[in-house]
Amino acid sequence: MTKGDKRSLRDVVRDLLAYPLPKGIGWSHVFGSLLLTSFVVQVVTGALLALYYSPSAGEAWESVSYIENEVRAGSLIRGVHHFGSSSFIVLLVVHVARVFLWGAYKKRRKWTWVVGCLLLFCVLGFGFTGYLLPWDLRAFFGTRVGVEIAGSAPLVGDAIKRLLAGGAGVGELTLTRFYALHAVILPLVTTLLIALHLTLLRLHGPARSWRHDKGESGKLFHPHQTAKDVCAGLLLVLGLLGAAWLFEAPLGEKADPQNTSYVPRPEWYFLGLQQLLRIFQGSFELVGSVVLPALGVALLFLLPWIDRNPDREPRRRPVALSAGAFALLGLIVLTVWGERELRAEERAMEERLAAQADAPPPEDVVEPPPPNEAELVARGKLLYRELACAGCHGARNRGPDTPSIDFEGSMVKRDWLRAYMADPVRIRFGTEGGHPVMRMPDFRLDEAELDAMTAYLMSLRDPEKIADRGFDDAPTTAEVDEGKLLFDDFDCLSCHVLEGEGEDLGPRLDGVARRLTPDYMAALILDPEGVVPGTSMTDFYMEEAEARAIVRFLQTLR
Repeated sequence: MTKGDKRSLRDVVRDLLAYPLPKGIGWSHVFGSLLLTSFVVQVVTGALLALYYSPSAGEAWESVSYIENEVRAGSLIRGVHHFGSSSFIVLLVVHVARVFLWGAYKKRRKWTWVVGCLLLFCVLGFGFTGYLLPWDLRAFFGTRVGVEIAGSAPLVGDAIKRLLAGGAGVGELTLTRFYALHAVILPLVTTLLIALHLTLLRLHGPARSWRHDKGESGKLFHPHQTAKDVCAGLLLVLGLLGAAWLFEAPLGEKADPQNTSYVPRPEWYFLGLQQLLRIFQGSFELVGSVVLPALGVALLFLLPWIDRNPDREPRRRPVALSAGAFALLGLIVLTVWGERELRAEERAMEERLAAQADAPPPEDVVEPPPPNEAELVARGKLLYRELACAGCHGARNRGPDTPSIDFEGSMVKRDWLRAYMADPVRIRFGTEGGHPVMRMPDFRLDEAELDAMTAYLMSLRDPEKIADRGFDDAPTTAEVDEGKLLFDDFDCLSCHVLEGEGEDLGPRLDGVARRLTPDYMAALILDPEGVVPGTSMTDFYMEEAEARAIVRFLQTLR
C-alpha cells in the first residue's frame, strides 16, 4: 500500500455511516439516536457528580446536599442527570413501541431485538441503583421495597437479596454495591451492548417501512439521517437543561431506618410493579412479585420466535398488535393506579400524624419505665441486623483487616464502646499510608440506638476465652512498678507507641485502660493466637504472674 492509499479515520467513519437508506426512513427513526444521546448525557453528568459524591451512609446525603447547594452549577448538573433518567425510560418505551409497530424484530433482526431488550433492563438497572444514592428517606425506603421484592423469589430469593443488599437489609454495604453497579459495572455492560446493537444494526440495516417492500430511497444515512438525529439530540439536551433550570431535583430528609411514618415511594417507572404487589397479596404475593413480571420478561425476549407471522404491515398482525396494545395499556393503568393509591396512603399518613399532634395529652400519664438490659439487648440485635453490621463483622464476610466482635463484651469497656459508636475514630486495623488504620462508618445513631447497640454488643461474651482473673480492685503501687519493669524487659515499645515513644507497629497504648478490659489484655498477652487468630503479636510465653503485673501497669494508662 502506497502512502497515497492510506485512509484517514474520518474516511473510515464516513464510509461506515454513508450507507444507502431504504424507503420510509426518517424522523420516526431518531429515537435510537436519542437514546444514545441520553446515555452520553447521563455518563457525562454522572461523572461530574461523582467528583463530589461520597458513597457512604454517613456522608452520601451530605455530599448530595453539598452538590445541590454549594457546588457551582451543581444543582443544574444534578437536575439534568435526574430528569435525564426519566426521559431515558420514556424514549426507550417509545423506541420499543416503534420497533414493535414496524415489525422490525422479525427475521434476521431477531438478535438485534434481544440485545435491545438487554439494554432495556440495563436502563432499568440504572434507575433502580441510582435511586438509592441520594440516601434520603425516599431512596432508602423505596430501595428497601425493591430489595424485598427481589428477595421474595422462590429458591434464589434470599441469595438475590443478600447479593443486592450485602446483608439482611438495606444498609452501608447496599449503598456501596449500588454505587459500584451504577457507576462502574452497568456503564461498562451498557457500552458493550450498545456497540453490539449498533454493529447488528449496521450489518442488517434499518427495517424499511411496510409500505415500501423494495427499493432504496436514494439517500444515505449520512448526511440525511444524521442531520435529523443531531437536531433531535440538540432538542433533547436543551429540554433537559430547561427542566433542570425550572425544576429542582428532589432531595428529602436524610435516610432514617427507624422512621415509621414515611410511606415508601419508588420511582414512577416502578409504580406499576408496586401496584401489582397491592393487587396480589397473601398467598398470591408471588404472582405479583415473580410470576407475572417473569412472564412479561420472557414474552418480551421471545417475541421474534413467538410471532411467526412474516407480514410486518399492522393490519395483517391483529393478534400481535392487540397483545402489545394490551400490555402497554396495562402498564399505563397500573402506573396511574399505583400513583393514586400511593397518594391516598400518603394523605392517610399525614392525617394520622396531624391527629396525633393535635390530640390533647392524656391525663395521669405515667412515664414508661426505662428499658431493662434484656430489652436493650433485643433492640440492639434488631438494629445490628437493620444496619447490616454483619456485612463487615460477620464470620462469613469479615476480611483479614476487620475486627471481630464475637466477644466484644469481654474485650472492651462499655463507656468507650458507646462513645466510639457515637463518633467513630480511626482504630488500628487495615492499612493506610504504611500505618494500619480503619474507620467505621458513622451511622448517626441517636441516644436510644446507642444504648441498644451498646447493650447488644456488650452481651457478646466468651468467658472461656476471656476468663475472669479478678482485676476488680485497683492496682497497688508495687504491682504497677513491677509491671513497668516487665514492660521494659520484654521491650514492648519495639511494637507499641506510648507517650510518643516506640515503634508504631501495633496498637498504641495511650489510654488503653479506657478502652480494653484488663481480663482481655491478660488473655491476649498469655495466648495471642488463641484469642485473636492470625494476630501479629508475639507470644512471650509469660507466666500468669508476669502477665498480671503488666496488665496492672497498663491499667494506669488512661
